[in-house]
Amino acid sequence: MRQMDDMSIQPGSLTLTSQGETFRITAFDASNPAEILDNQHINIFASGASINDVDFNSDLLSQPSFFMNGSLSLTQKHNFAYITGYVISDARFIKHNPQILQDC
Repeated sequence: MRQMDDMSIQPGSLTLTSQGETFRITAFDASNPAEILDNQHINIFASGASINDVDFNSDLLSQPSFFMNGSLSLTQKHNFAYITGYVISDARFIKHNPQILQDC
């Protein structure tokens, strides 16, 4: 494996437009002290029926959390203190669900 010498590489970003509204998505930056996740519990929320069984208590809501596809809508229902990132696994997801970005 080749080691990188230049550690000043900045993460990229992506700009999308959906239904006339523009959204900028910035890549996770582990070199930013506010984004360091070492030695922390991290929650990854995905869509599915089992999400209804989750107890969104204050401990859970205070931990770093990633959201995948439709689980982004959880951010409208619960007060997550540390939203770390979103994962869109299907390029068609935004095209078919533009409202989810507008609501988040």
